[in-house]
Amino acid sequence: MSDGKDELDAARAEFVRRGGDLESLDKNLAEQYELVFGSADPEYLEARDEAVALFQKIMDRLGKDKAIRIFRSLTEPRSKENERKLQNVILLGLYKPSWPVRSFAKLIVWLNHELARRGVPDGFGPRGSRSVDTVEKHLHRLLKKRQKK
Repeated sequence: MSDGKDELDAARAEFVRRGGDLESLDKNLAEQYELVFGSADPEYLEARDEAVALFQKIMDRLGKDKAIRIFRSLTEPRSKENERKLQNVILLGLYKPSWPVRSFAKLIVWLNHELARRGVPDGFGPRGSRSVDTVEKHLHRLLKKRQKK
């Protein structure tokens, strides 16, 4: 039984005989394949297979709903709440325990002034506060929360 290769070769030969350009045909077929099935690029296909395997592992471990939630969170724009959480993580990452909290708060207030001057509306701390007392209080709250964990 034929595997279809003979028919494919015959069709390609007929295409060329009628004046067709095989390079253009191959490029067009590759584009159509990519539209329907995703990239034909081997690196893309390997990465897709790895992502599917990872999804399967997460699904086996946590269930389908949580696996979907994890993958969806990687592609969806961040909410304001998640953006604020990320800023708090960055803020805590910048802070060194050996520093006085008030001095660090002053540095953050200065940074927030600079960000606002450059047109970045949201700085660090509560709504990018420019009050040392407010930022200091916020830092103490974050540090207390981190110690509980």
